[in-house]
Amino acid sequence: MQSPFRSVSDTSNTTTLSAAAGPAAPAAASWMSVTPLRSTRLAALGHALMQHIETPLIVTDAMGAVLECNPAATRRVERCEGLWLDAAGRLAVRQGGRWVPITKWHAELVAGRGVTLMLEAEGPAMQLTLKPMAVNDGSLGSATWVLASVERVVLTRADAMRRRFRFTRTQARLAEMLCQGMRPANAAEMLGVKISTVRTHVGEMYEKTGTHSQAQLVALGSLALVALYPFMKRYTYLPQVVLGAAFSWAIPMAFVAQGKSPDALCWLLYSANLAWTVAYDTQYALCDRDDDLKAGIKSTAILFGELDLVMIGLLQGLFLVGMLLMGQQLQLGWPWYAGLMAALGLFAKQAWDTRFRTPDACLAAFKNNHIVGLVLFMALISGWLFFATT
Repeated sequence: MQSPFRSVSDTSNTTTLSAAAGPAAPAAASWMSVTPLRSTRLAALGHALMQHIETPLIVTDAMGAVLECNPAATRRVERCEGLWLDAAGRLAVRQGGRWVPITKWHAELVAGRGVTLMLEAEGPAMQLTLKPMAVNDGSLGSATWVLASVERVVLTRADAMRRRFRFTRTQARLAEMLCQGMRPANAAEMLGVKISTVRTHVGEMYEKTGTHSQAQLVALGSLALVALYPFMKRYTYLPQVVLGAAFSWAIPMAFVAQGKSPDALCWLLYSANLAWTVAYDTQYALCDRDDDLKAGIKSTAILFGELDLVMIGLLQGLFLVGMLLMGQQLQLGWPWYAGLMAALGLFAKQAWDTRFRTPDACLAAFKNNHIVGLVLFMALISGWLFFATT
């Protein structure tokens, strides 16, 4: 498409813009008294600036006929990136999935009021600003030109959610409240609606974001691991690893349910929990290792052999290292590190109590891991309430 403007010229003692928009465009406009030489220089300067500014700029008359535009605007019109020229050469903007001429806002522009419109186009959020410019010519009288500029929009979180997920205004406000940790009942009170209305909105928001379906797809991986676990004892010495993978699968599920992609922190937690699960399930397998050998059932307790306690200690150490790294990343403060020291002490007690590998001692060590979990949970809550920044 050719650029819809011709050059800026001077044919009299006034500055004149001759446009290719047709006879409807004003033939001349005098907005300052200048000599022909100075008028030519100013026109050339304006033309040069228009060509080199990266911001899309378009000058139209009050009826939307294009008088002037720069290359950035021409490219956007050619690609139909939210802007378009109709058959009459009038500027149109995409609204509600269809092209609407800017003459729709003619009354506001003629009255001297600016108009800001969101552009419906791929890529970053952009807005079109229409600014009226009053032009007075001694021979032709007054007229209104419009300067249309396209600029990038810095969206608020609520506006970003409305744009991405097509939330209503109420749903966007509700989502922002819930993201800030507000309880649904308090959010209902702030919005002035019933709690049942909030629940309805939350259900619709889940549907729009696809959160439920994503979490359910991720959950299928856990079901596969759980179904495989009973058969692993017959074919591999690592059924505890399969069990740990199934138990730990709740971690990526939680990330997805919160609308996040599993990141490095997610897989750090997954790996640490996997190591801990293998450790305590190996302790449980030590209780009936002799019976498993007779029945032909395989386990990590049989695989590790005489190094069983060493391997359990190594796996527990890997778990604590993973928890230490998590605490550093989330800045959980001294309560978390105190909890890790307590967990280390409990692991040391388990190792001491199971040194003779008696079934009762191994079962007691296995059960002691729920105390480890409780200690770390309390440390996590304390660190999160008083120290965490993430």
